Amino acid sequence: MKWVFTIKDDGRYRSRLVSQGFTQVEVIDYKGSYAPILSEKSFRILLIMRLKNPEWDCIKLDIETAFLNTKLEENLYVELPPGYEIYNKVSSLDKNLLDIKDSSLIESLINNNISKFNKYKTNKICKLNAALYGLVQASREFYVKMNKILTNLDFKNCKSDPCLFKRDSIYIGLYVDDIFIVGPIIFINKFVEEISKILSIRKYDEVLDFVGSQLIWNNNSEVLIHQSKLSIKLINKFKK
Repeated sequence: MKWVFTIKDDGRYRSRLVSQGFTQVEVIDYKGSYAPILSEKSFRILLIMRLKNPEWDCIKLDIETAFLNTKLEENLYVELPPGYEIYNKVSSLDKNLLDIKDSSLIESLINNNISKFNKYKTNKICKLNAALYGLVQASREFYVKMNKILTNLDFKNCKSDPCLFKRDSIYIGLYVDDIFIVGPIIFINKFVEEISKILSIRKYDEVLDFVGSQLIWNNNSEVLIHQSKLSIKLINKFKK
């Protein structure tokens, strides 16, 4: 396992403990890896439904630590993460870490302390009870979890898109741990209250982006979909 440090688009810091899924062996370590995602056509249909019904609303939910909500069927064992046994043995990382805004500098600072981590390496291992980011079956297991939750809440699955669900007049689209919801505000609030009792969520009342696409709303009469952030990122990556 390894720590991955990033800074999200909204400025929030994120650290993830990621497993080395590339070492897994099919059949032994996982039985399946396919996980469906909301199709582009379904997403556009949801947007059209929102525009055709001015009295409706649309929101976005982000499931926090999504994969940790799943349970693994397989018996998987991993090494302890770097730094696990250095508490009170090695001084904490540079306090200036809190002032760093560049994720690459954070990784550099961590890497400079790897020698300290390796000094206190252990032969202990631990058994995974929940899926970690990086596991081959992580996305699949989370979809199975969400499908079960929504089914228990009386949502019906769309036959043509396994990530599109409906109950009453509310429609839900799943894209891994991102949820796009369209419908009357009363039904939306009811669902948010129900799901918040089961999972830890982050709610976005104004949907300005979804899965790499940015949305520009024009008085709820039309919406422009673009990917300027991705374009700029690719330009900066290959401009040299």
